[in-house]
Amino acid sequence: MKKYKNNKKVNTSVDFEFKSPYITIPGVIADDSTLSPTDKMVLAVILSLQGKSYAYAGTKYIAGVLKMSVRTIQHSLSELILKNLIDVKKRGKKRLFKTVNEYDPEDAKVIIPS
Repeated sequence: MKKYKNNKKVNTSVDFEFKSPYITIPGVIADDSTLSPTDKMVLAVILSLQGKSYAYAGTKYIAGVLKMSVRTIQHSLSELILKNLIDVKKRGKKRLFKTVNEYDPEDAKVIIPS
C-alpha cells in the first residue's frame, strides 16, 4: 500500500513470510461470535509470532502483514485487551503482545492466506 508523506510515496506494506503456508486459529477463538473477523486474524498473527514469549511486532507491522490500516489494528487490539485475550508489555515506545490463554494445537482450525 502506498501512502503519501510530504508529497512523497511511502511504502507501508510489510514483507512477511509465515513459517508454514497457513495460519491456525484455536477452535475456541474461531467459533467465538463476539470477535470480529479482524480480531480473529490479529489474534492469529500474534499467536504465530509469539512463540513462548511476547510477539515482537508492533501495530504497524501487524497492519502491514494483514494489509489493513494501523487504526483498524489499534481498534482490534483494544477489543482483544478488553476481552482479556491478550496481554500487553511496553518496551520503550513499543507495545509487545501475548495471548493470555494457552490453546490446544489439536483444537486448531486452519486459515489459508490468499
